[in-house]
Amino acid sequence: MKETLDSQTFNDFREGKEKAFELVFRMYQPRLMAFAYRFIKDQTIGEDIINDAFIDLFKDCWRFNDEHHLKNSLYVRVRHRCLNYLTQMRRRAYKMVELVENFPDDLLKVNPDIIMVELVEAIHLAIESLPDDCKKIFKMLVFDGLEPQEVADKLNKSVSNIYMQKSIARNVLRLKFPEGLFIITLLLRLITTLLLKYF
Repeated sequence: MKETLDSQTFNDFREGKEKAFELVFRMYQPRLMAFAYRFIKDQTIGEDIINDAFIDLFKDCWRFNDEHHLKNSLYVRVRHRCLNYLTQMRRRAYKMVELVENFPDDLLKVNPDIIMVELVEAIHLAIESLPDDCKKIFKMLVFDGLEPQEVADKLNKSVSNIYMQKSIARNVLRLKFPEGLFIITLLLRLITTLLLKYF
C-alpha cells in the first residue's frame, strides 16, 4: 500500500477534486479504522465516525499545507469524534438507568411485539422520507448488504459519493430519533429481519 501521496494528488485534493479525495480516503481509511477501534469496539460506529471526519476534511481541503498537516488533522478529528461518542454513550447510560428506575409498572405490560412493530414502522417511514438518491443508496447498503464499492459500481457513482449519502442518511435518522445513533444502530441490525416478518 502506498504510504504517501504524490504532490499532484495532494494539490488536486487541495483544489477539491473528487478523484483525489477518493485516493486520500482509500489510503487513510483502513488506518483510521484501526485507530478508531482502539476507542470504540464497533465497526459500524467507527465507519460513521471516519466518514464524518472525511466529509469535514473535504470541506476544509484548501487549508492544508502538506500531507503531514492533513494526516494529523484526520487523526485528531477521528479521536475527537470517538471521545465525543463515548461521552454521549456514558450520558445515555446514566439516563437509561434513571429511566428504568422511574418506569411506570403498567407500561411494562405492553406487548413487546406491538412495540417492535411500531419501532419498525417509525424507522421505515423515516427511511422513506430521505431524499431519493440518499434513500436508494442507504437501502442498498443496509437492506441488501452491499459494500460501498458495489453500490458505486451499480449506480455509476463515486465511492466517496456513496459514503457521503450514507452519512447524510444516518444524520437525518439521528435527528428523527431521540435516542440517536445507539437506537438506530441496534434497530438497523434488526430491521431487515423484522421487515420481512411484519411487512
